[in-house]
Amino acid sequence: MAYSFYFGSSGSGKTERAFLDIIEASLEAPEERFFVIVPEQYSMLVQKKILELHPRHASRNLEALSLNRLAYRVFQELNRKLPPIMDESGKAMVVRRVGGMLEKDLLLWKGKVKKSGFAEQVKSMISECLQYGAAPSRFSELSEKEEKRLLAMKLRDFSLLYQGVEDFICGKQLPKEEILGHFAACIPESKLLRNAHFLIDGFVGFTPVQYRVLEELLTVAAELRFVLTLDPSLDPDCRLPEEELFHLSTAYVRHIRDIAEKLRVPRGEDCFVTGSARLKAPELAFLDAHALRYDGAVYEGEVKAVTVEALGSPEEEAAAAARNILRLVKEEGYRYRDIAVVVADFEGMGEFFSHAFLAAGIPAHLDENLSVRANPLPELLNAALLCIQEGFSPRAFFRFLHNPLVTEEWKQTALLENYMGLTGVRSFTRLKEPFSYCPRELEGADMEALNRFKEEMLGLLLPLREVFQGGEADVGEVASLLSELMKTLEVEEKLAAAALRFTERGDASRAREFSEVYAETERILTEMREVLSGERLSRADMAGVLESGLREIHIGQIPAYADRVTIGDMMRTRFLDTKVLFLLAANDNALPKRRDESGVLSEREREKLKKEGLILAPGAKEQLYEQRFYLYRLLTEASEQLHISFSAVDRAGKAMRPSFLLRHLEQLLPGLRGEKQPDNGVFYSRSEAEELLLRALRAARKEAEAGGKTETAREAALSLLRAFSTDEESRTEAKALTASACALYAGGKLFRETARALYGEVLTGSVTRIESFFRCPFRHFADFGLRLRQLPEFEIAQQDLGSLAHRAIELVFQAAAAEGGQLSEKSDEELAELAAKAVEEAVAADARKLYQDSAKNRWIVKKLTRIVTRSILVMAEQLRRGAYRPSAEELQFSSAETPGSTPELSGGSMRLRGKIDRVDTAEHAGQLYVKIVDYKTGATSWEPYRILSGSQLQLLVYLSAVTELFERQYPGKQILPGAIFYAPVGDAFLDLDKVKNRDDLRKAKLKELMPSGLMNSDETALSLLAGEGEDAGSFLPLKLSDGKIRLGENTVSAERFLKLQAYAKEKLKEAGEAILGGDVRALPLEEDGKSSCEYCPHRDVCAFDAKITGYRVRQNKKRKAEEVFAEMDAALNEEVGE
Repeated sequence: MAYSFYFGSSGSGKTERAFLDIIEASLEAPEERFFVIVPEQYSMLVQKKILELHPRHASRNLEALSLNRLAYRVFQELNRKLPPIMDESGKAMVVRRVGGMLEKDLLLWKGKVKKSGFAEQVKSMISECLQYGAAPSRFSELSEKEEKRLLAMKLRDFSLLYQGVEDFICGKQLPKEEILGHFAACIPESKLLRNAHFLIDGFVGFTPVQYRVLEELLTVAAELRFVLTLDPSLDPDCRLPEEELFHLSTAYVRHIRDIAEKLRVPRGEDCFVTGSARLKAPELAFLDAHALRYDGAVYEGEVKAVTVEALGSPEEEAAAAARNILRLVKEEGYRYRDIAVVVADFEGMGEFFSHAFLAAGIPAHLDENLSVRANPLPELLNAALLCIQEGFSPRAFFRFLHNPLVTEEWKQTALLENYMGLTGVRSFTRLKEPFSYCPRELEGADMEALNRFKEEMLGLLLPLREVFQGGEADVGEVASLLSELMKTLEVEEKLAAAALRFTERGDASRAREFSEVYAETERILTEMREVLSGERLSRADMAGVLESGLREIHIGQIPAYADRVTIGDMMRTRFLDTKVLFLLAANDNALPKRRDESGVLSEREREKLKKEGLILAPGAKEQLYEQRFYLYRLLTEASEQLHISFSAVDRAGKAMRPSFLLRHLEQLLPGLRGEKQPDNGVFYSRSEAEELLLRALRAARKEAEAGGKTETAREAALSLLRAFSTDEESRTEAKALTASACALYAGGKLFRETARALYGEVLTGSVTRIESFFRCPFRHFADFGLRLRQLPEFEIAQQDLGSLAHRAIELVFQAAAAEGGQLSEKSDEELAELAAKAVEEAVAADARKLYQDSAKNRWIVKKLTRIVTRSILVMAEQLRRGAYRPSAEELQFSSAETPGSTPELSGGSMRLRGKIDRVDTAEHAGQLYVKIVDYKTGATSWEPYRILSGSQLQLLVYLSAVTELFERQYPGKQILPGAIFYAPVGDAFLDLDKVKNRDDLRKAKLKELMPSGLMNSDETALSLLAGEGEDAGSFLPLKLSDGKIRLGENTVSAERFLKLQAYAKEKLKEAGEAILGGDVRALPLEEDGKSSCEYCPHRDVCAFDAKITGYRVRQNKKRKAEEVFAEMDAALNEEVGE
């Protein structure tokens, strides 16, 4: 029995020297057993390397293993049967279950155990404790001694959960962290290990349970040799402070030495491997001797083998790395397997770089286990339980039905979803009933086929529903039903077919995911039956336990190519025989990586427990030192070239800084240059060629659009096109790329005949339709030409509330008139009663019974009653202040009755109709003044500049129509404009600090719900509207000066009203001519910073893209009224001149 060490710097070649020595020893003693012990992820590479170095390229007595694999060899030898091994998924499910059982006993964590992610945090902490030999009782002891109440409660709660988990699984399953403990106990009995020879490589330290294994091996093995990275100038047995680079190595040596001395195992002769034999480049050998030592050394030679590159974005960084890798392979003779890539932010960016390399045609292997959270199988099971949990809510039911493993009858699924949305089917009670009523929107649907499909889909989930009839169900029974559901749906066959399709497409990782996820899911369900069978859980707890288990499924990847680039993580991934290394994403947010503080214990709490003698995993400070050691090894991993890059911004565009490493390397290697590889005009991948060609084509297009005399960009694009189009396939793709790069929107135009076929010879509709055209011709075309409609939902939409409010206000005015009085004559109490009755009547008239469908909708009705009441009170007060009285509510008109309000068209005719919310009138000296009131539940206000764009014509057209109607109705009177108003209908939000009494409250409500619009500036007209005028500014959009009304932008003469009406009529004509002329351009209007595209339901149809030449936004900037009127006058004069 003996032990010894191999010491050497990272690039010394000590590992290969150790491999050669053990190979030679195995050949000299063929009857003895030799083992190379390495980390799990390193074992395959090491076995391959040993066979390459072995003179026979095969060995019967030498093999490379991880500690866990060696343990199973011994269990097999001794015929030891372990309980079923509990992995991370099983542990997560048990933690979730135990947390539910003990929740009432918890102090700090009560209410947290069922929150997403909490079970995973506790599970990770328990795993850490098992690895470091920290028992539940230790946490309980420390909680009693702890003075800080918060930490004491946390330690107590954790000890309860930890002990609860151990008690729950006792005799049922064995956590995988305890395998090595059982292995250590078996070592003395093993003949396989007795007098065996061990070489231990690839470790920088061990957990307590691993040290126990090594202790037992020292007692039975012939010898143990350890390979460590250490500066040859250092004494291996010295005690270095933890901030020193090789602190981990010397601590490792001391720990092994202490165990050996306790066992009285002698130390053999250590082997010191000096120099940097593995490193071919002198710059890398210099880094091996001086990197991260801060010894003041400076490299004086030319730096060629090490480069640093700053890129603008991760996309640029990926493209640059891909190009360099392809150049190395195609021009410098490297194989892909000679090249390794380490991503500093591996979790965040590893997959991104992997996809970029694969897109560039580089065979790449991402060294990580695949998560299956987005796979359809775990999603299927989670959705099935969600249906039971939520009583078959539409959200849950269609999450289940939309899963590709459930059904391929997409049309029936869509029809069912539309039916339930239209008819308000939201529960199992209504879902199980046969559907007989067919909504108008689904006219012609096969209701019999729809009912059959619905029954078939429900039948899949009814067994699960039945087991929860009592509110709780047995976990084992639910797991069995989920397995049965998978068989009924033939999930295994569907996943196998999907895996085959991924294989044919060359997507090896996705193929592996789909080929293995079924077995992994079945394993989870088996664990549920074995560990939790007999436990009864509620629907929510059952769903939580299942989700916790499924979340832990990770599938290991096998490289799809023998010759490939490995993409790995600095801490976890191990490389051998790497010639070129790329270190990507070397930014300060990832290098060094900060510790995740979202665990059970904070860094400060860990430090406190460490002082109490409780040793756990390394804390943040230790991890930083450990990362520095791994970084040192990484810098000398490659034997020939090292390329480092970083991005100026992350993928979201947020600025980032380079890592400290870059500054350190610049100090060590003053000749280090951060130059990009020269553009030699060579394409190394098809994707790169496509990108360069697209850029050149776009540049040529811009050059042509600018109308310059030079054609430099055009010539460059033509040159690239010729280089790219080498065969028929490339020529076809070049045509497509050219069409894409030179895409031009020429504007939408229908033949006049087509427009008339769509709209008819007579253009009918409301003023709102015309305003819609001015906001965007294409949207008008989609709405009124193609008649595209979003399917209505069975819910209260904003327009439903607006219609209901309009109807209720109309009913209030009608009720007041029926009682023989005016609204302004009613008291506030009477008005409130009228408003409540009006809302009740309006709601009762709703044929869909939508407003009684749910508690939420009934609350909306109460809110609406309050809104209508407040609005009515304000309207009544406004009427009391002036001489105007309601003359008509919901007054309907059409062009047939008011031909003067509608223009004549050159190629057809226009017939408008409308419904005016309210018309008030006031009479004076044979003159009848008219006030138009339009109720608005949204944020609409009068803006004169919008008349110019045509987006606000409604009030002016209404005024023209009413004037014409009243001129016929009252032939002896002169009809004059009094005012046109948008009247807000809504809640009044008040600053109560400014309200001192009831009068203040009334004034505040009046001001909050003040109408917006235009008033006749004539003194008589204003007095009829504002009364005495002393407080007119409190309820009308007027300004006062010395108690008198001051004219402003909201007051104009009767003559100006006529000009505005004439301009509105011309805009109607403009729209009518354009619509019947076939104008269907995607030409959105932007006013006050808001584009009409924002809430357009047809955005995906029109495909508007401001980046494409030809597309544009029509901007109408806000202007003063006098500027607007001047522009209108000029336009009207021009019309007259024509």
